[in-house]
Amino acid sequence: MIALALVIITSSSLAEAAPNLNNVEQTEPTVVIEQVQTDPAPVEPTKVEPVVVVPHTPPQPKPKPVVTGSWIDQCQEWASQAGVSLPSAAITLISRESKCNPTICNPNGLACGIPQALPFSKTGCELSVAGAICQLQWMQSYVMNRYGSWEAALAHSYANNWY
Repeated sequence: MIALALVIITSSSLAEAAPNLNNVEQTEPTVVIEQVQTDPAPVEPTKVEPVVVVPHTPPQPKPKPVVTGSWIDQCQEWASQAGVSLPSAAITLISRESKCNPTICNPNGLACGIPQALPFSKTGCELSVAGAICQLQWMQSYVMNRYGSWEAALAHSYANNWY
């Protein structure tokens, strides 16, 4: 590191600094600017705390059901994801109600979804493709609790035109 030093020389300071220079006359102070090489001041080491970087992973959305193929194949796929078994009586009942369309509503708009639940809000499911699995789970629970079997629910539907 280079620093600048300002030195003011007077006759008395010159006599002290250079005693072998006798009889030097100086009437006015002399200003001298010199460059002086200096060593940098020692630097205290800085303590650095370790930093743990945890990458942020955004939550992954649940896969949404996708509509593919025939409505029966699609319904069986959703039922499989829902853990619901659909015997032939269930397929026939679903065919009569909605053809497994999770977004359909009857003409008065009150009974909706795969189960044609009236009112649909009691299912707690979305009225969308994303709600298909929930709707099938709700429908199976409703059928089993009310009729005891898909076959009994279908028989009621034939006799009353509703289940």
